[in-house]
Amino acid sequence: MLQLKHLLVTYRKDQAYPHKLESTPDNLEIASNLLTIFEEHQGEQRQKIEEVIRYTNYSSLQPKSIQSFVKILFDSSSWIAPDSEETTERRTNLFLQSAAYWQSHANEDLSATEHQENILINSEIEQDLIQSDINTWLYADMLSFQILEKVAPFTPKELLNQYNIQQAQTLLFYTSKLELTLYETQQGLPQVMQMIKFFGLFFSVQKNKDKSMTVSIEGASSILEESRSYGIELAKFFPAILLLQGKWQLTAFLAIDKKKKPMYFKLTQDNIYQSTYPEKNTWSYLKIQELVQTIQDDHKAAKCKATTTIITLKNNKYLLPDFTIGTGKNKIYFQWIRYFNPSKTKYLFDLQDQVPKNYIFIIKAKKKDCIELQKLFQLQLFIFVKDLQSNIIYQHWEKYIEANKKQ
Repeated sequence: MLQLKHLLVTYRKDQAYPHKLESTPDNLEIASNLLTIFEEHQGEQRQKIEEVIRYTNYSSLQPKSIQSFVKILFDSSSWIAPDSEETTERRTNLFLQSAAYWQSHANEDLSATEHQENILINSEIEQDLIQSDINTWLYADMLSFQILEKVAPFTPKELLNQYNIQQAQTLLFYTSKLELTLYETQQGLPQVMQMIKFFGLFFSVQKNKDKSMTVSIEGASSILEESRSYGIELAKFFPAILLLQGKWQLTAFLAIDKKKKPMYFKLTQDNIYQSTYPEKNTWSYLKIQELVQTIQDDHKAAKCKATTTIITLKNNKYLLPDFTIGTGKNKIYFQWIRYFNPSKTKYLFDLQDQVPKNYIFIIKAKKKDCIELQKLFQLQLFIFVKDLQSNIIYQHWEKYIEANKKQ
């Protein structure tokens, strides 16, 4: 994703319009030229590519736009980075040897180049490693010295679309709230629910008088811990929205400090953006897939499975379980709440009397911060502090099944 320094926005009245580039011949030519520069410099250092681009004239576009293109290509391409630990060690050793050299040779009437040659000759460094480029040898762990291995496989038109998408995503990172209104809810709502679960977002649902439904999604400013990670996930949600079928409208409430009045970014299904995601029937979080697979491998009889089930509760509330363990009466649903905040605490308190008995929430938090929740949910709340481990989850499932048998 782009950084704030790359963001180009136009403000009109109360609306914000992130910069977009049309697929005009001039813009396509610039995108093609940048791709060619990267392709022609495969196997060369990042700083060399930066230098070539710096001395190429792109007067028809703003400098921020060119910088955005370059960042997208840098981030999307693959790079070879030398062993940073080895580089750090050799740099430390050489600097120590240099300090020792200067203690006894500082007063000698030699040029800086001659002093450098003496330091290198007297060091334990293999000479053929440093003769060609001492800076590369010493600072290979820095980004500028990384070697371009493979260029991102974009066409010029795809690169323009990436630019447009990432400009919008950068703006959405600073959203205090998103409202996504669906006018064809039978198809759209289940799809949105799966997307929300995939990105770990906090949401609520409201039915409107015109039979549409509005899904409200909290922004990163409401998250106390890992707010940046949550903001990135919220930004990643944007290309997923573009896959929705039917009529919809997106309204983003922007939290931009320099703007005192409320500002909004609005979008409907009729837009120029093309989703950067492939169409999928199922959205499944990688860590959940790995967790489920590990439990399956270690405890085959437990029948652990990922699930796309949506459990509907009263007052337009929903549960989105990630996976199940067990079958029949021993089948338990697990939902991992990936980002925890005060509003989620209130949500769980309000939800407690509607949560099925065969349902367990998983949260990452300090136990001292969840004392009241733990008292309320007891074994239906599993708290972990560092890593979510499959064997601990399985043991909790066994403990919960055993406790239910005694009741």
